Amino acid sequence: MSFSTVAITTANTGIDHADNITPGSLEAANQLLQHNHDKWHVMWDTVKAGGLHNHQVHYLLTDLALGASPEQIKIAFESNKGYQREIDAGDEKSKHVITSENFEEYLARYEYYAPWLDFFQNEINQKGWQAVLGEYLFDETPRANDLLGRMFEGAIHPIIHLGFGVEFAQPAIIAEALAQAAIHRSQATSYLLRTQELASNHPAWTREKRLMDIFTAVRSNPFIKDAPVFAPGSWDRMGNFFPDLPQPLVEVAASYTLDRSMGEDEVQLRTAEMIDVITWMASACQNPAKAAKFDFFLMHSVNCSIFLSVFARLDFLDEHTKFRLLEFKVRMGLVMYATQGFPELLTDEITTYKPRRGDQCMNWTEVIERAKNMPCDGHVVKFIRALHHGSIVCRPYEDSKDETIASKFPIKGTEMWLKIANMVLDSTEDYPGTYDKWMRGPGFDAAWDIVPDRK
Repeated sequence: MSFSTVAITTANTGIDHADNITPGSLEAANQLLQHNHDKWHVMWDTVKAGGLHNHQVHYLLTDLALGASPEQIKIAFESNKGYQREIDAGDEKSKHVITSENFEEYLARYEYYAPWLDFFQNEINQKGWQAVLGEYLFDETPRANDLLGRMFEGAIHPIIHLGFGVEFAQPAIIAEALAQAAIHRSQATSYLLRTQELASNHPAWTREKRLMDIFTAVRSNPFIKDAPVFAPGSWDRMGNFFPDLPQPLVEVAASYTLDRSMGEDEVQLRTAEMIDVITWMASACQNPAKAAKFDFFLMHSVNCSIFLSVFARLDFLDEHTKFRLLEFKVRMGLVMYATQGFPELLTDEITTYKPRRGDQCMNWTEVIERAKNMPCDGHVVKFIRALHHGSIVCRPYEDSKDETIASKFPIKGTEMWLKIANMVLDSTEDYPGTYDKWMRGPGFDAAWDIVPDRK
C-alpha cells in the first residue's frame, strides 16, 4: 500500500465500531477520504480565531465506524465540501521542500501545508509511521517536545486528527495530522513542558487520588478563578491565554503526576477515569434555568478522549509515554475548563434529565442512528461515539466493589451515559448551523443569553 493512499479494510475499522460495516461503506469512505487527502487543505480558514479545521476525516471515519451506509457517508461528505480550501499544489509555496535541516523555518506557517505533508509522507515511507511518531512526537528531544505541544493547539484538533489516523492505521492520515500540528503555533508547548518540569516537585499519585477533585480545587481557588486572564470572553482567545496563566493553575496541573511504577493496569484505570471525568465535566456544566446546552471547547475534550484509549493500546509505546500523553491531555483539559469560566458542575443536571422524545431515553442503537442522520460537520457524531466508548471502558470501574476505584467515576451506569447522549442530540438537532449547535463559556452568565429558557 502506498503511504499516500487511504485504504481502510474490515481489519482496521476502529476500537469502537458497528458490526454491520459493509463493503460499500468502506469503498465510499476510502474514495472520499482519498479525495480529501489529495485535494484539500487541513484548514479551510487560517484567519478566523486562529484557524478553522477541515473535519472531513473525522466525520467520515466516525460515520463509517458507526455503521453508516454509503449514502449516509456521501451525504456527510457533500454537506461539508463547499467551504473546503484546496491545497494549492500549483502555487510557489507548495514547491518548497522541507528537510530535516530547514524544519524549524516552516513551523507555524499555514501556507506550507503541502510541503509539510510531503515531508511527513516521505519520512513515513522511509521509516514507517510508528518510528516517525517516536522521532517527531514521543522521543522527548527538543523537536519532538515542540511538535507534541503543537498537537494540543487549535482546540486540540491535531491530536484528534492523529488519533483517527492511528486508530484506523492510515499512514496518509497520520501524515496529515503531523503536517497539521507543524503549521500550528506552539503556545501550548511551553505550558505543557512547564507542568512536566514542575511535576518533579509533586509526589506521584497514589491509588486514592481522584481526578474529579482537581476540577473542584481549581474552581474553589480565588487566585486561579479571579485571575484577569479568565475574564468573560477568554473562551474566544484560542490559545492566546497561555503566557498569562496564573502560577497556581500551573501548579495544580503539574500535581496531576501519575505513578510510572504502577504499570499497565494503572494506564488503563487512569485512562478510563479521564474519559469519565472529562465527560462529566463537559456535561454537568448546565444552567438550571436554561435548556441543556454543551460548550464547544469542552465538547472537543470529550471527542479527544477516545484516542487516549487508542494510544494506551499501542504495543510500540512504552508505559512512560502513555502516562505522559494522559498527563498532557488532563492538563490541557484543566486549561479548557478554566477558559470557559470554571462552570459549576451539577451532576443532578445529568441524572434528572428528561429527554425531549418520550419519557425514556433512546437506547444506543436509536441514539447512533439518530446521530448519523443529523446534518452537522462531524462534531455531534464524534461526541456520540466517544460517549458510547466511554460507557464501555468505564463500566468495570464504575461497578467496582473497591470504593477507592468506584469513587473516581462520577458517571455511573449505562443509563447515565445514555442521558448525556440524549442531551447532546436534543440540544443540537434544532440548529442546522454548526456554530449554533453549541454555546461558548458556560461559566459566564452572559453566555447563556443565547440559550432558550427551560420549559
